[in-house]
Amino acid sequence: MRRYLRVVTAAGVLLMAGSAFAPSAFALDVGVRGMYWGPTISGDVQTVTNGVPGTVLDVKNDLGMKDEDVINGEAFLKAGNFTFRVAYTPLKFNGSSVLSAPIVFDGFTFPAGTPVSSRLETKMIDGDVQWDFINPDFGVASMNLGVFLRLKYVDGSVEISSNNPVLAISATEDFQLPIPEVGVAAGIGFLKNIVRADARVSGMAYSGSHLYEGDAFLSVIPFPFLRLQGGYRFIDLKADENDLKGTLKIKGPYAGIQVAF
Repeated sequence: MRRYLRVVTAAGVLLMAGSAFAPSAFALDVGVRGMYWGPTISGDVQTVTNGVPGTVLDVKNDLGMKDEDVINGEAFLKAGNFTFRVAYTPLKFNGSSVLSAPIVFDGFTFPAGTPVSSRLETKMIDGDVQWDFINPDFGVASMNLGVFLRLKYVDGSVEISSNNPVLAISATEDFQLPIPEVGVAAGIGFLKNIVRADARVSGMAYSGSHLYEGDAFLSVIPFPFLRLQGGYRFIDLKADENDLKGTLKIKGPYAGIQVAF
């Protein structure tokens, strides 16, 4: 805990120090970005009830969860060398399987041979502030290199229900995770930014948990105010809380569209 707080504090000082170099007159850009993401999912989940650990369950092999497409988006405001972003990513994965061995989830025992349905649902809300400390313009080409702070709030639940009418069991474990992150952003543009390549990576590790994520994409402007994008995004989350432990990896390509003024 102390280690990641020191990192966040140092990055915050770096961002505030950068305000001394912000120009007095700057361009203002406002826009929204929507993405259609086709990720694959992997991971495991384990509950701890009254100090007693349950079964470690693989979300695909044990629970039969399927990959699902995701629609997510963000809004941004760019003022000079600073960019402010708010993003929202809803995730929902469902599965069904017949248990090959008995499992314990949230204190409930599901016998072997029980048909079960499962659901993993999360809502991720991000708030970013980015400072580009390198942002030269060479006429037809430009580039940027910056750092950003992110506060991510993850609100989710895992549910397992028996499909056997004789043995009706349903168990749900909720979780909420506020996670600060530190990141690096870089980009390069050509033809007055008509064609661009951008990337952002961020993360934080603390007390046996971590969150790493990244987003890289190419984009082009076919019409004024409209930018088409194609990229790749990943999220790698490990949670080690008192009543829930697990990992979740989501990664895959996406197509995006951005409108900015």
